[in-house]
Amino acid sequence: MTPPPSALAAAPPKTDIEITKTKVKEKKSGGCGCSTTPAPEMDAKLKARIEKHPCYSEEAHHHYARMHVAVAPACNIQCNYCNRKYDCANESRPGVVSELLTPEEAAHKVLVVAGKIPQMTVLGIAGPGDP
Repeated sequence: MTPPPSALAAAPPKTDIEITKTKVKEKKSGGCGCSTTPAPEMDAKLKARIEKHPCYSEEAHHHYARMHVAVAPACNIQCNYCNRKYDCANESRPGVVSELLTPEEAAHKVLVVAGKIPQMTVLGIAGPGDP
């Protein structure tokens, strides 16, 4: 049986208790392991990598290049990542590829493209997938 709404509103929030040598601190939380404290500061090295990643930074998207190659012949996930059904010359979805390559063909293609486009900083590889 569900308690009336007024009883739910009056219930105190769940808390976590932290005991230190000098005093007891009470932290409010959702009772699910989450906390209201802000996330720790991001590592500077990781932050710099994200700022230069064309998939995660609007600024980097216009300066750095990315390439996606598919080497997986099949997959049990059935998402649109490798779906070439709707491929066209003006394809703009990230991660969509036009052809399935062998690992050797993919390596060769990546080396050729990277030699011509020094701004290519990201390579996405799909596969080998699950049969």
